[in-house]
Amino acid sequence: MRDYQPHKNNPFWLETTVYKRILSLVRDYGRMVRDYQEILHETVSGDGQPKGGLPGNPVERKAERMEVLWKDIWAIERALLTVPEEYRQGVMENICHGGWPTNIPAHHKTWLYWRKRFLFFVARNKGLV
Repeated sequence: MRDYQPHKNNPFWLETTVYKRILSLVRDYGRMVRDYQEILHETVSGDGQPKGGLPGNPVERKAERMEVLWKDIWAIERALLTVPEEYRQGVMENICHGGWPTNIPAHHKTWLYWRKRFLFFVARNKGLV
C-alpha cells in the first residue's frame, strides 16, 4: 500500500511503470552514493604489459561507472532541493523505509504532497516525463 499513487487531483501523477522505476531508483540512493565513493577512492592497478591479467583502460572504465552513478545521484539530489529542508529527511525515509517522522508537526497531506512532488521531479530530471 505504501507504493500507491493517487490518481484524482494529482498534478504530479506518473505512469505506473515510471512511478515504480523512480521508487526503485530513490530506494537505491544509499547504495549508489556508497558505490560512487568506493569507485572514487579505489586504486587502479595495471601492469601495462602485453598479455597482462587486466584489460586496458581501467581509468576509462572507472570514469564510465562513476558517470552512470552520478547521473542518477544528481537527479535525486536536484529533486530533493525542491522539497523544503524540514521535509527532506522525512520524505526520503518514507520512500525508503515507510512511515512518517513524528518530530515535525505537519499534516499527513503535507507529507504526501512533498513526496509526490519529489518523485515527479526525479522523473523529470531523469528525462522520463
